[in-house]
Amino acid sequence: MSIMIKSAIFIPSKNRADKQSTFEILKSVGLDNITNIVVEPQDYEEYKKLGYPVIKLPENDKGISYSRNFILDYCRKNGIEYCIQMDDDIQAFYRKEGEISGKKMKKDNFAILEAIEIFENTNTYMGLEYQQFAWASGDKLFTENRGIEVIHFMYLPNIPENIRFDKNTKEDKDFCIQALLSGIKTVKINYIAMSVPSIGTNKGGLHEWYASKGDNLSAVMMLKKWGSRIIKLKKKDNGRIDAMIQWGEIQKIISEKKAGKRK
Repeated sequence: MSIMIKSAIFIPSKNRADKQSTFEILKSVGLDNITNIVVEPQDYEEYKKLGYPVIKLPENDKGISYSRNFILDYCRKNGIEYCIQMDDDIQAFYRKEGEISGKKMKKDNFAILEAIEIFENTNTYMGLEYQQFAWASGDKLFTENRGIEVIHFMYLPNIPENIRFDKNTKEDKDFCIQALLSGIKTVKINYIAMSVPSIGTNKGGLHEWYASKGDNLSAVMMLKKWGSRIIKLKKKDNGRIDAMIQWGEIQKIISEKKAGKRK
């Protein structure tokens, strides 16, 4: 596949200098030259010593939303229109094997190149499906107006600067809600997928935050921010409280607003 990369990839990372699985995958497919790892000042020298291309945040311990917003600001300041943010613990990329409508997902790290090509040809706010769910999409190549997690393909000229990652919420879900209500369509690729460790099981990163039930508070804050029409709380078997987004209701709200303007 011939692809001319216009994107820049950023990996926010914390206390994982010795296990950069996402970066190593990107390096294996020739994308390390457009990738930077964004780290806190307290981790900078350790990552640098191991030879990683790193960008230093201004402050320590400000959270993932702080890092994500820094990346947005960095891109806008430096004229980067195609911004891709990836979590640092991606284990592999996959694509559907054989017929697109088939259920078998085959590991293929080079599939990320096709995903980037789609992104750069459509200028969308885009993401990938999880490997364990992608098989269920049948022949549906893309899903629109749902949540984007782990990998954010962001064409910044289409994303208003007032849409920010909120530190008090489940930041990726919250960002998608803001985007949709602002008229920005989200697109998720179903036939190219990714795998990551189960939430809260990987040391470093947000591990301590999950261990201290910080995500439970974030779920409650999502309900407080968006209300019960958009957010439903669900307690998982492991004790986690998740904020379930009612994506269909968001589309109804958008339609209601459009109908109101026409009156």
